[in-house]
Amino acid sequence: HMEIVEMRPPLCCRVRHTGDLISGQGGFRVISCGEGDRSTFLWWEDLSLPTGTGPLWPLVRPGFRWGLRRSLDRFAAFAPRHGKGSGA
Repeated sequence: HMEIVEMRPPLCCRVRHTGDLISGQGGFRVISCGEGDRSTFLWWEDLSLPTGTGPLWPLVRPGFRWGLRRSLDRFAAFAPRHGKGSGA
């Protein structure tokens, strides 16, 4: 589960992860790169696993990486369609 705790479009969003397996916080910021339309997208996460699950990380890591890569790929496809001048 994820709860939005701060939303300041289009500059930032902060969330709280409240799942049974993963908890913590995350978010993103869009930082201007000076004049023009260039910017940097900074995505951050501070996640915790339940106590005692650390030894399982080597088994969980491939699935976690797959999910993270899938999310990044979906965002990369979404962003050009909804950027400046897209009318969205």
